[in-house]
Amino acid sequence: MTTHVETVVQLSRKKGTPKIEVKMEVQEGDIPELKNPTYKRIQEFVMDKYGVHVHSRYIAEVKRLCGIEMGENYNKSKKDNPDIKHCPQDKMEYIKEALKYYELL
Repeated sequence: MTTHVETVVQLSRKKGTPKIEVKMEVQEGDIPELKNPTYKRIQEFVMDKYGVHVHSRYIAEVKRLCGIEMGENYNKSKKDNPDIKHCPQDKMEYIKEALKYYELL
């Protein structure tokens, strides 16, 4: 013998909840420049200009070498001696050019 229990809950919406409408007008000079230097945009810059993919760890390495401040990496390896692949010299130059384009250098 099995017992079956069913629960019914009635949900209701409150009427007359206050709403706030905000209208914003954007002037031509207020639109932010799309030169926001994200890793993705740096990768796209290098791919469009040279047809080469650069890994985000290469970008981080070049930024570190150039003295650009970065946030802490929370995705660090937990190994004692992780195998670190360094950025090849040609890709390093491509990344530096992208950093100059985004006015970080």
